[in-house]
Amino acid sequence: MSFRIRFGMVAAAVCIAACDRSPTAPPEPGSAPNTASLSRHTSERAAMDRLARRLARAMADPAFRSSVKRELDRSTFVEHKVQFQNFLRASGGKALKEVARLSASPERAVEQDAASATALEMYFPVKAHRQAWSGGSDLLVASAWADGEAPVAYTVDGKRQVLSAERAPATPVLAVEPVETDFSHTGQVTPQTTCTT
Repeated sequence: MSFRIRFGMVAAAVCIAACDRSPTAPPEPGSAPNTASLSRHTSERAAMDRLARRLARAMADPAFRSSVKRELDRSTFVEHKVQFQNFLRASGGKALKEVARLSASPERAVEQDAASATALEMYFPVKAHRQAWSGGSDLLVASAWADGEAPVAYTVDGKRQVLSAERAPATPVLAVEPVETDFSHTGQVTPQTTCTT
């Protein structure tokens, strides 16, 4: 699920494509796509992408970036992962309200996307990025649904980029992607199927 596997361990040059791609994963060989599950997947994928873009826009704010860095740094989970919806809703929805305000989005829209997206986690999948990011605005916020999918990334001013699925960019990438971590048990990772086609 995580695009950290495809990014590898070394931060290399970014390959940016200016093309659009379908948000749905191709069906498994020999299987017929289920219209209901494809529709649900498309809706969840779109909500994840909107949340990633809004988070990127919010990361332009130094105080908000500091709060995200604190959450990531204090996480006891593998790779300092944070369950994204829990992060948004903690402390009476403080982060959710900030993401809405800083991205010029209605709070209700952020709430709806957080509710309709699959369970998400955020973290720096590349160890070198995790170690290098000191809380500055030099980062991208990206989402990818499945292994091998080219991550869609946003700059802090909301510009969209499509990254290489094979090489990490030099700029640190904060990922928002479907949960693989068992957040009920520190440090345990469990695979999770998020889309059946």
